[in-house]
Amino acid sequence: MARDASLRPPDKLALIREMDEVLGLGVDAFRRPEIPDALRTRIREREEARAARQWATADAIRDELTAQGLQLMDTADGTDWYRSHG
Repeated sequence: MARDASLRPPDKLALIREMDEVLGLGVDAFRRPEIPDALRTRIREREEARAARQWATADAIRDELTAQGLQLMDTADGTDWYRSHG
């Protein structure tokens, strides 16, 4: 249901919150971590390198960010990130 293209994003969020009442995952607590502007800039530069098919550059930036504890996830909507643990 959450992937239903006919549902608007606010309706999808409401559906997920209803499911979360049963599952107890604490979905509202999930947030993208705040990161410094310099890291946001590097993420944008990596996206630009990927768009230009400059794979070595994109991989090098990913490695740089990973070394700083930031994991990247490429999605259809762009790059998402989270802090790695340990």
